[in-house]
Amino acid sequence: MVEKLALPVKPWAEMSRGEKLSSNADRALTVTKEFLDREIDPDDPRMVALQQQTALAVIGYQLRAETARLPSAASSAAAGPIQGIKIIVGADDPLLDDGERVVDLEVSE
Repeated sequence: MVEKLALPVKPWAEMSRGEKLSSNADRALTVTKEFLDREIDPDDPRMVALQQQTALAVIGYQLRAETARLPSAASSAAAGPIQGIKIIVGADDPLLDDGERVVDLEVSE
């Protein structure tokens, strides 16, 4: 079942920039959730990769938001920026096609 979003209380043209951003963020979260809730089809490696990239992006944004809320931890020497994430897949992983990598994921800041 697709959840319908409530209409904004006031027209878009009358909204402040913050209200517009909040409205768009709410919509983006709903669309992202619906995309990630889709059944994973191992026969569609591109869709699997997109879902994986979206999930990793959401996790990364959440980590940044949580780090920003902890100024003492964020300013410590140990809390440097993420340099990269390496994903290791097995031979039967849908991201591999006949043993060849279909998608090369690299997350850098």
